[in-house]
Amino acid sequence: MNSKAKLIQLIHVAKRELRLDDETYRAALQGVCQKTSCKDMTLAELQKVLNHFEDKGFKKRAKKSKKRQSPSSSKPVKWPEIRVIRAIWIQAANDKLLKDGSEEALDKWVFRMTGVRHVGWLSYDRAFKVLESLKKWHKRLMINWLDTKFGYSYALLDKDELLPYSQVTEVFEACRKAHKERKNAE
Repeated sequence: MNSKAKLIQLIHVAKRELRLDDETYRAALQGVCQKTSCKDMTLAELQKVLNHFEDKGFKKRAKKSKKRQSPSSSKPVKWPEIRVIRAIWIQAANDKLLKDGSEEALDKWVFRMTGVRHVGWLSYDRAFKVLESLKKWHKRLMINWLDTKFGYSYALLDKDELLPYSQVTEVFEACRKAHKERKNAE
């Protein structure tokens, strides 16, 4: 859809939301651009009309994202491990360690591992397996971030001592906080 068609569509939405009858709507168009039909207007005139309706109280709304959101954490799940899987996935996305932190991406990752199309459908055994794999992957992502940002080879340390997931997470969070503070100070 071209921009003229989008503006006309927005103007018609404004007409509906402002509850203008046809006569009042045409009078508004005439008052703003001396034309009674949007199809006869230029882009600049359409923008003037839209601005006029916005001044009268019309508010454009952003389209809702079509990405499926993770369910509420208060919603019951089959196994507690599923809630932890989602929490780790969301944390990794918030830390910018994942390219796509959506629920769909999580489902695709789970499907590649298990053949189950949705994380919420996992059996206990599969949920446990997915959780342990996700923790290992998340740990590798955090170690890689630490190596690239701080130059210290946590990967070598991890090979020698097999650091627990919780310890890597604590170090990562502390370093992430220090990194943010350093960036803000610059």
